[in-house]
Amino acid sequence: MDVIGRRLALRMVTREEVAAAIENTIAKHSSTDETQRRYVQSVETMMDFADENMLNGHWGILRVEPDQPFVIGDAPVVTWERSDDNRLHFGQGFARPNVEAFLPVSPTACLYVLPRVGRTRPLLAPSVVEVNICLLYTSRCV
Repeated sequence: MDVIGRRLALRMVTREEVAAAIENTIAKHSSTDETQRRYVQSVETMMDFADENMLNGHWGILRVEPDQPFVIGDAPVVTWERSDDNRLHFGQGFARPNVEAFLPVSPTACLYVLPRVGRTRPLLAPSVVEVNICLLYTSRCV
């Protein structure tokens, strides 16, 4: 409308120009640098928003002996929800009822967070085997 109001010359855009513009936009947003830049930008944005349920949840440390260590992988934070029949459902969101979160910080110590969410089941102490299964299921170990 601004162009019309200023009485500038208008022309029809060709199909080839539209296709070229779309291809250029896809190429720009598909580059490794752009993907990394957007990822860093989203992390920086999310750092401005504290998750009150995580912040005000119960934080503890699970400790194990060196001969039965926690695995360390490329998905450092993992979650689960334990069902009534003691099955573990991995990859649950931090706001889900009964969710538990784990972050191994060394082979012998794992941060254990119980977000402040509704809890409808009694808590069972997680074993190193359960935590490692969750870690292995959700990451590639290094």
